[in-house]
Amino acid sequence: MTTLTYNIGNPGHVTLGIFDPIGRVVADLVNDTVIPGEYAETWNASGFADGIYYCRLSADNITKINKVLVLK
Repeated sequence: MTTLTYNIGNPGHVTLGIFDPIGRVVADLVNDTVIPGEYAETWNASGFADGIYYCRLSADNITKINKVLVLK
């Protein structure tokens, strides 16, 4: 399990998803309208193969992508 934290400065629609190396969505963690604040989402990767995944956060017309390494 891993916890992904993020801050939102303006109210608006937020999406947070996990993608495999070829761009397929493997987990949708957030797809909602939120108010400003700090948030934390937990991703349980126990059912996923070891390897690199990508976490994509989109909010306020900004998209940020980070690598997530799954090792068991």
